[in-house]
Amino acid sequence: MTSGAEIALISGGWTALVGLAGFGAAVYTNNRTIKSARDARLREWRAEAYVDVLKEAAWQQQQRQAMRQMLRDATARPLPEPTGKPIDYDTIEGRMQAFASTDAFTALQAYSMANRQAEKAFNAWAQGPNKTDNAAPMTAFDEVDAARSALVGQLRSEMNLDRTPLKNWGRPGAPADQAGGT
Repeated sequence: MTSGAEIALISGGWTALVGLAGFGAAVYTNNRTIKSARDARLREWRAEAYVDVLKEAAWQQQQRQAMRQMLRDATARPLPEPTGKPIDYDTIEGRMQAFASTDAFTALQAYSMANRQAEKAFNAWAQGPNKTDNAAPMTAFDEVDAARSALVGQLRSEMNLDRTPLKNWGRPGAPADQAGGT
């Protein structure tokens, strides 16, 4: 037969094990909560950076549309400046370096390079003597549009939490060929 002291010692040992297991579970749960909160903050900052990139891309697209109108009709008056104001690109780039995925940042760089090339092609056309030869800037604008579509697609796919395919979107009331988005 076991003495009372042995029983107390055994039950005390089990109590200690249960206490240690409870403490371990609390630490594990706390660490997961902290990681989850950190991940949520990073996702929020990433989303804000992506929204700023999309705003800047939309603003630049308005500029390109005005430039395309000038390319189609060299005698046309310059169209008014796009609405809104551009976002500071250095700030966007810094936020994207800090929070974006490698694929998103690569897509942003490709878009930025294509946009610079299109601006160079347009400026060369605007300063050149032959206003009827607009092939180079038009091709450059098409390349920017392709890079913009890739960028928007990358950002949308990263921010789509349930990973279901997103439908194309566009401005309300816009014709199907001008709906925008990808």
